[in-house]
Amino acid sequence: MLFILSMAVHILIAIGAVISNILVLGTIFTTPTLRRKLFYLMVSSLGIGDLFLGLAVIPLYVDYTVNDTVTLGCEIHLILQAFVIRGHVMITSLGMLILNIVYIIKQYEYKMPRIINQTTRLPVYIAVSLVPWVAMLIVLPPLIKSGLHEIVVKMWTATMCPLKLYKWAKVALNILSYFVPLLGMIITTCIIIYGFVAQGRGNIAFRPTLLNEEKPMFRPKFIIVANALCLLLLLPENVVQTVRLSGNTKALVTTIAVVFVLAASKCVALPIVWLLVPEVNGALRERCHISYWRPSSDAPQHVVNKTYKQFVRDEENID
Repeated sequence: MLFILSMAVHILIAIGAVISNILVLGTIFTTPTLRRKLFYLMVSSLGIGDLFLGLAVIPLYVDYTVNDTVTLGCEIHLILQAFVIRGHVMITSLGMLILNIVYIIKQYEYKMPRIINQTTRLPVYIAVSLVPWVAMLIVLPPLIKSGLHEIVVKMWTATMCPLKLYKWAKVALNILSYFVPLLGMIITTCIIIYGFVAQGRGNIAFRPTLLNEEKPMFRPKFIIVANALCLLLLLPENVVQTVRLSGNTKALVTTIAVVFVLAASKCVALPIVWLLVPEVNGALRERCHISYWRPSSDAPQHVVNKTYKQFVRDEENID
């Protein structure tokens, strides 16, 4: 029963990850006002990792579990394990940390360096959005190669390819890929919450400016919820990977299955949060030509007529 339930949940997660992340990526890349912002480029970077997890990793994991055989060989299977257990977590945690920093810069109205002008802005933003991927490629391969247990190759068979690391390598990977970025996520989230509370109390330092060349940012509750989801869904897996569990075999297998399902569900939960963001949600409705939300001709004149903000937004969306 646990086996059947686990496979069914993983298949549903894979389908949900593909659909939700395609919607997020398609909306951002087809909307000029979104794809020119660093925040949404970082969201796209996270979405690409989640999409890869849903397209390749989870289906191969289901195939391996159902057929009890390694389809692509132990080397490829090892790479996929490293991406799921370490790389994907590192991309998500570092990406969320950068998202928090970007939000704080906007929230506190810090000025960007002069080197970032109209010409260099987009290349710089793209480079920053690739930082989690570059960090993963720099940190993971050397640690895994040097920390791979000497007996692991002898254990590889047609039905089993374990990623067995020495204790120091396992702890170092968990610290670098998750716990260090997690500390930064917690600190930056507290700063965001403090700014949100100060703005709610009427602190003039946090009131949005009326004349601003950019659109107002979405409500902080979305990024706070995204941080909370990453914390709640990824923390159990990393604790299990760091601490050696012992005890009843059935309870141990059940615990490991549950924490892996929670970690995999992050690739569905996070894009759903981004789809609920007003800017992304509005752009998605326009791209899908959903007429249900459009005002009809019978609506009052103040609803039918475009506001100045809507007119400017429509003009910006035209390449």
